[in-house]
Amino acid sequence: LVLDMKSLIEKLNPKIRGWRNYYGFKSARKSLKKIDWYIVVRFTIWWNKKRQVRKHLSEIKEVWRMMYQSGLLKLVG
Repeated sequence: LVLDMKSLIEKLNPKIRGWRNYYGFKSARKSLKKIDWYIVVRFTIWWNKKRQVRKHLSEIKEVWRMMYQSGLLKLVG
């Protein structure tokens, strides 16, 4: 909870880039989309805990927008 979103994204991007390079073939597309969704959900839960919001997945669209504007890479797309 101490780090900000930009720092977490900077730490996570090399891992995402590596997964995308290693698993980035068409047959794994469905699984990679699930991992992308999992990353969004975990970031939303983290963001809401940081802001002391009770509902874990409230404002998921807002967090999603902030993540990708901050430069988070996607596994698919």
